[in-house]
Amino acid sequence: MTALTQPAAAPASYPELVWTRLIAAPRDKLFKAWTQPELLMQGSATFRRDA
Repeated sequence: MTALTQPAAAPASYPELVWTRLIAAPRDKLFKAWTQPELLMQGSATFRRDA
Protein backbone atom coordinates (compact mmCIF):
# COMPACT_ATOMS: atom_id res chain seq x y z
CA MET A 1 0.00 0.00 0.00
CA THR A 2 1.33 3.42 -0.89
CA ALA A 3 0.16 6.86 0.11
CA LEU A 4 -1.73 7.15 -3.17
CA THR A 5 -3.59 3.83 -3.14
CA GLN A 6 -6.20 2.33 -0.88
CA PRO A 7 -6.13 -1.28 0.39
CA ALA A 8 -8.69 -3.71 -0.97
CA ALA A 9 -11.98 -3.59 0.91
CA ALA A 10 -12.40 -6.28 3.55
CA PRO A 11 -15.57 -8.39 3.62
CA ALA A 12 -18.32 -6.89 5.78
CA SER A 13 -17.83 -9.63 8.40
CA TYR A 14 -14.33 -8.34 9.30
CA PRO A 15 -13.95 -5.32 11.59
CA GLU A 16 -11.74 -2.57 10.24
CA LEU A 17 -9.36 -0.39 12.19
CA VAL A 18 -7.76 2.64 10.57
CA TRP A 19 -5.23 4.63 12.56
CA THR A 20 -3.92 7.88 11.14
CA ARG A 21 -1.55 10.21 12.89
CA LEU A 22 0.61 13.08 11.68
CA ILE A 23 3.97 13.24 13.42
CA ALA A 24 6.45 16.05 12.83
CA ALA A 25 9.58 13.92 12.49
CA PRO A 26 11.92 12.74 9.73
CA ARG A 27 10.60 9.55 8.09
CA ASP A 28 13.74 7.52 8.76
CA LYS A 29 13.69 8.28 12.50
CA LEU A 30 9.98 7.60 12.74
CA PHE A 31 10.38 4.25 10.94
CA LYS A 32 13.18 3.23 13.31
CA ALA A 33 11.11 4.28 16.33
CA TRP A 34 8.22 2.01 15.23
CA THR A 35 10.32 -0.96 14.09
CA GLN A 36 13.11 -1.26 16.67
CA PRO A 37 11.78 -2.79 19.92
CA GLU A 38 14.18 -0.90 22.18
CA LEU A 39 13.07 2.44 20.71
CA LEU A 40 9.41 1.47 20.76
CA MET A 41 9.65 0.67 24.47
CA GLN A 42 11.29 4.03 25.20
CA GLY A 43 8.36 5.91 23.71
CA SER A 44 5.52 3.97 25.30
CA ALA A 45 4.73 3.27 28.91
CA THR A 46 2.44 0.42 27.84
CA PHE A 47 5.25 -1.90 26.72
CA ARG A 48 7.21 -3.51 29.53
CA ARG A 49 9.78 -6.27 29.30
CA ASP A 50 8.98 -7.68 32.73
CA ALA A 51 5.20 -7.79 32.24
